[in-house]
Amino acid sequence: RPRARLTLTGCTSDTGAEKGNLTLARRRAETVRAYLQTTWGIDPARVQIEARGLPPAASSPGIPEGRAENQRVEIAADDPSILDTVRSTRIEALSDTDWIRIAPELEDGLALKRWRLAIYGDSERLEALDGEGPLEAGYVLALKEVGLLTIGRYRSITAELDGVDAHGRRLQVKDSSEVHLLRREERLARREGYRVVEKYALILFDFNRAEIGERNRAVVARIGARLKENPGATVRIIGYTDIIGSLDYNIELSRKRSQAAVELLVSGGVPARDRITHEGKGPTDPLYDNRLPEGRAYNRTVSVILEYEQKP
Repeated sequence: RPRARLTLTGCTSDTGAEKGNLTLARRRAETVRAYLQTTWGIDPARVQIEARGLPPAASSPGIPEGRAENQRVEIAADDPSILDTVRSTRIEALSDTDWIRIAPELEDGLALKRWRLAIYGDSERLEALDGEGPLEAGYVLALKEVGLLTIGRYRSITAELDGVDAHGRRLQVKDSSEVHLLRREERLARREGYRVVEKYALILFDFNRAEIGERNRAVVARIGARLKENPGATVRIIGYTDIIGSLDYNIELSRKRSQAAVELLVSGGVPARDRITHEGKGPTDPLYDNRLPEGRAYNRTVSVILEYEQKP
């Protein structure tokens, strides 16, 4: 969006040395503008700087955690798409085994003085082990250590043994095993169907609030569209909070957040309310690190989980 303009508003905790310190607030915003310029090449003329004390939706200024969260820079844009959510794809690799076992077998009477056992993915060496004297009965290559996505790039895995016996004679032997990579389309062709789980955690709430803002309404609308595309889906909505405040209060606040998401989905025309369940977990089992200001902000959310049967 080459014509879009940003507004960066520096904020302070408005307590102690930061009380009324708009110069500090402005410097914080200028630091972000400099980052956007040097890292992303954004013309600073497109970025307006503003300064204020507490942010409009401030965290509790009476405790250290709240004061740390208020020391921030808020970003606004004249083009809503600039601050739109980013869709990301997570690739999950699964294997029907956790390891590859190499079991060398030598002819009777053949003794190695020294040897090297190497494992290759195609022509790329993955592991190598040097030793002297008799070989063990078996050696194991842990697939997780190599990486399943790495293994999936190869056509075959080869074990190669190179050794020298007591008479100086050299022995070389190798054996290979093919790698069979099944992509989702191939899995579909082999099954009647499979269970799909979609998870969303993009709806963020202001501190101590359970109302879903305008920007987050667009996120809920997208989730609602997915539900309409999959009318047989079951939906589970889980509310979360930061760790500021009592446990009982936060549990109830998180329940209200999950309820707000339910009501917005239903009001948007999502059918089958009886297939939607919701609960509030408060600060328990957090999605992000509650010790960090940004982690606490991200934990003011609801997680929406869709499950449905996908047919080929």
